[in-house]
Parts: sequence; C-alpha cells; structure tokens
Amino acid sequence: MTMKFRDLMQMDMATLGRQLSRGLSWWIGELRGMLPARWRGPSGPRAFLTLEAGRLVLHRPSPAGWTRIEAPTRKAAAGAVFAVPPESVLVGEFDYPVPSPADLARMIELDLDRLTPFRPADVVFDVMVDTGGGGLARGVMRRITLALMRRDDLDALKAQLATHRVAPAAIALVSAEGRARFDFQKAAGGTSATGRWRTRLWLLVGLLVALNIGIAVVRDRTALDRLRDQVEGQRPLAQRIAALRRGVTAEDERRAAFVALKQGPGALDLLQRLTVALPDGVWLESLDWQGRDIRIAGHAPAGTDVAALVAAAGLEVAAPAAWDGERFDLTARLPEGTP
Repeated sequence: MTMKFRDLMQMDMATLGRQLSRGLSWWIGELRGMLPARWRGPSGPRAFLTLEAGRLVLHRPSPAGWTRIEAPTRKAAAGAVFAVPPESVLVGEFDYPVPSPADLARMIELDLDRLTPFRPADVVFDVMVDTGGGGLARGVMRRITLALMRRDDLDALKAQLATHRVAPAAIALVSAEGRARFDFQKAAGGTSATGRWRTRLWLLVGLLVALNIGIAVVRDRTALDRLRDQVEGQRPLAQRIAALRRGVTAEDERRAAFVALKQGPGALDLLQRLTVALPDGVWLESLDWQGRDIRIAGHAPAGTDVAALVAAAGLEVAAPAAWDGERFDLTARLPEGTP
C-alpha cells in the first residue's frame, strides 16, 4: 500500500510510531537475512538463567567452566538469557519455501495449524533457517527449524521471573555450551530492558522528527503570515504610486496632444482664409476646430456655393457640403504641406 505524504502528516503519533516500528523491523529483518550467519549476533557462550526448585540461578561462563550463582542480584542478572526447560519446547525440522526474512514468520503463522497440531493462538513459535552459509534467497526452499512453546507455559515463566524482579534479554533454548537458540520472548512480542530502551529511543527519534516537521510547518506558516502582512501594509503605498503613475501618464498624453496641435496648422490661418472666402451674406452658426480640420455650419443666400468659395480660398473640402435649403454644413482643411 502506497502512503502519501499528506496522509503521513495527518496521522496521530501512536499510529505513526507503530508504522515506523513496523517498517524498521521489516528493514532490519531484510538486512539481517542478507548477512552471513556468523555476523548476525553473538553465538558464543553467554550467561543464562534457570529456575531450580523455584530459585533463580545464574550460570556464567569462566575459563574454568561454568560458575553457578544462586539468587543473583538484579544487576548481575541483567543481560542474561533465561534458559527454557527443553521438555516444554517442541522442535521440528522440515523444508519450507522462504519468501523473505521479514515474511517468514507470517507465512509460518498462516501454516501453523497444518504444520503442527496446535493453533496459532495457543503457542508461541520462533524459526531458524539453514542458509547453507550464505544469505537467504527469496522464494528458495530451505531447511528450517521450528520451535514452539505453549503460551500458558511462557506466561507462567514470565510471572515467576517477575517475582524475582528479573528482565532477561531473551527467553530461549540454551545448549550445554551456553549457546542460545530461538527467542520466545521476542516472538511473543515482549521486550527486554535493552529492547525497551531501544524502542523508547526510536520513539524519541520519531517524536523529534515529527517535532522538527511541525516546527518547520509552523515557521513556514508564520513566515507566510508575516509576508502577507507586509504585502497588505504596502498596498496603500502601491495604490498611491499607481494613481500617481496614471496621473503622470495622462499628463504626458495631454502634453503630447498640445505639442501635436502646436506643430500642426493654426486655427487663425484657417479662420483668416474662411473670412476672405465667404461673402458678407453668409452667416455662421457653429465653428468647430479639429486640428487640421474646421467644421462650419450656417446660412447662405440662395444660389451661393459655399463649397466652391472655400475651395477658391485654397482649402480642401474634407467632407461634402450638406444643404438644406439655405443651410449648409461642411468640413474644410488646409492642404498637405501648408505651413
């Protein structure tokens, strides 16, 4: 199942811790399965604990052999393995397709009622794989050793150890040479003191990572809010600058229009030519100067051709004259090139 980053950010810390622990266990299992057997942990003699007639005994290796320490202190028993009585463990060997180190235990659990006469809920099991001296190959048939212990027996052992206030590093089968095989405590989901500290350490790492992510999100949100406030604070100044720019642009356009009018023909020249061209009987009602053009409208005596009089004065009739009886309306302009 693919997990999106958004789902990860919305996950509560308990679920996130379980996901991280599960992923870390799978990853370590995959890496551990790729290592040679001699590199996967201490396999030599190590101290182990036994219960004899209800009394706790520590067996510690020494150059002269094994040293027995009855009723050891909690500090002396720290890190030791508790030796499970062999008669309480059922061990069997058979060939089995090994999918991967991380998936082997789940596959065995699904097949447990077929491989053994027990139900998965009644027993705790651990499995060892004979890799032939090399790493595991995914999906290859391997010789595996399966060890089972009744869950009730394991709980009873844990209760006895609790009365002695001892937390062993593992609950396993121990050979006469002091070599531990299998770990029913780990298989049952229990952890030693070292394992608990390791779990707490990884939870602390997860909390620190989540805290760093949360701090980064809060800092980004704060920076974004600060930037938004700065933008809002600059908005009135930006509006004043935009209004000033519009005013300057309008003023430039107005000045450019004045310059264009100044460079064009003057209205006085047009009026002078029209005054000379039109006789006294012509009356003007409106006069509109439009740069190079001038529009005139008014009354003229019957039979007066105002357009011809304007043309005779050296002006061009830009628009045909409109006549309505004695009324006229025309537009005149100076010819091109006229200073």
